[in-house]
Amino acid sequence: MASMMMVLFVTLAVTVTVAMTVKPCCFPEQYEGHLAVLTQKLGFRPSKVGTMANFSIDYKNEKIAVNEEIFARRRMMKISMYLDFKAKKQYSVFWEKKRCCAQNLTVAMQPRCALSNATYTGSVYFGVGASALSTTTWGITAFMPHLRIATEIAVTQKNCVPFSQIVTGRSRFSSFLQIVSYYNNTLGIKDPGVFTPPDFCKKDNAQDCTVTREMPAATQHIVDFVTTEMEKPASQTEPNDPLESNKSFKTDGLSDMEL
Repeated sequence: MASMMMVLFVTLAVTVTVAMTVKPCCFPEQYEGHLAVLTQKLGFRPSKVGTMANFSIDYKNEKIAVNEEIFARRRMMKISMYLDFKAKKQYSVFWEKKRCCAQNLTVAMQPRCALSNATYTGSVYFGVGASALSTTTWGITAFMPHLRIATEIAVTQKNCVPFSQIVTGRSRFSSFLQIVSYYNNTLGIKDPGVFTPPDFCKKDNAQDCTVTREMPAATQHIVDFVTTEMEKPASQTEPNDPLESNKSFKTDGLSDMEL
C-alpha cells in the first residue's frame, strides 16, 4: 500500500509539474479555415444537426465571417454570418430567398490569448513519424444559469491553430454533445472582402427583421470561442436546432421538416 501511494504521489507531482511548465499559446491574429460541427441534443425534443462551414477570423480588425451549410430534417440551408465588433453590427444572410437581417452586437471580441484561463490536460499527436501533427489539449468549464458546459479543445503546437473540440453541456431539461473538427486552415486573410455583406443587406431595416438572436451551430460556436461572455437570452444557452423553433426559418418554410 505504501509503495502504491508513493507511485500515485509521484505521478500527481509529475502531472502538476508538466501542467505548470506548459504555457497557453495565443491564436493567430488572422486565420481562415473550415469546420464541421455535429450537434446531438437529448431531452424532451431530441435533435441532430450537422453543419459544414468555412470561416475567417480577424482579431486585428475585429471581424468574423462564417458561411454555413446546415443539414437537418432532410433539408439543407445556406446561411452566411458577418460580425463587425468595432461597428457592433451582425448581418445574417439567408441565401435561399436572399434575405438579410441586421442586428446590433452586444458582445466584444476577447484577446487572442484566451487559453490563459484554460487548464492544460495533455499533449497528443496525430499520424506517425515526421508527418505527425503535435497538439496540446486544454479544458474549459463554464457555468451559466441552469447550464454547465465543459469544453476540451486541441490546438496545434505550431501556430496555435484549433484542431478539434468536444463540447458537452447539461441543463435541467436536456443535455447535448457537440463535436467540432477544424481543417484546411491557413494563416492570414486572403481577401478582406469576405467580411463585407452582400449589397442587398443595405436595403434591409433591422427593426423589421424577424430573425431571433439565435445563431446556427457553426457561427454560435465561433462566436462563443472568440468573444467575451455576454448576457445571453435563454434561447442561446444551448446549441440551436435552427430548423426547430426559429421564426426566421419558419418564414422560409423549413419548420415542418422531419428528422
